[in-house]
Amino acid sequence: MKPTRFVVTALLVFLMLAFVAQNAAPLDVRFLGWTFSVSGVVLLALTCGAGILIGLLIGRPWRRPKPKQDYARVKTPDEKQ
Repeated sequence: MKPTRFVVTALLVFLMLAFVAQNAAPLDVRFLGWTFSVSGVVLLALTCGAGILIGLLIGRPWRRPKPKQDYARVKTPDEKQ
């Protein structure tokens, strides 16, 4: 991993952890007609994890490697001997 990328990633993780630590109060969540109470830490961790997973799935699609083309030279009738 490049040093700049590591520093940016570490900074973002630190900021996320600081934000989560300050929002630990229980929250009432309403989703598709259901209502439940959950800690803010759990809710933020779940949404952050879902965002990371979606970003990885969209940003790095699984592709089969393209087959290498054979650029063999076609021999002319004079060269077939």
